[in-house]
Amino acid sequence: MRLRLVMLACTVIAAGCGGAERVPTIAHTPQAREPLRCTDAPRARARAHVELFRHGDIVVVPAGIGIRAGRRTGAYVRGRCRAALWTEEPTGLVLMARPATLGALFDTWRRPLPRARAWLDGRQWQGPLAALPLRDGAQVVVQEGLPLAPVHAAYTFPP
Repeated sequence: MRLRLVMLACTVIAAGCGGAERVPTIAHTPQAREPLRCTDAPRARARAHVELFRHGDIVVVPAGIGIRAGRRTGAYVRGRCRAALWTEEPTGLVLMARPATLGALFDTWRRPLPRARAWLDGRQWQGPLAALPLRDGAQVVVQEGLPLAPVHAAYTFPP
């Protein structure tokens, strides 16, 4: 009987609880797909900050988006082979070889775009979510559902 309880507990833990949707975290970031550029000296030519909220709760933009065979050091992921946009830390900082779009970020992350509202530099975005530009210095807030979290118009980028 005790063995059956232990096996049942292990099954529940392995399967997850109550059919809850899995939220991707830094431990569950899929490997980047082609096209990738492999180099020892990555040069991000543009940076954008992306904040995601679902029903008022923050959704982590994980480290390792767009990086293949990255090395994890704490919460950071580094690697030689990167897509045109990538994340190295779980802060929402998106590094890009060239300006891109929110749709390109979600494609690289292999996640569907949410049905959501978005703000670019503090102003509500009126166009298609996938077309929202991730240009150098952009501050993007994406919110799905209510309540809405405060929208930040600016982000202080690290040096």
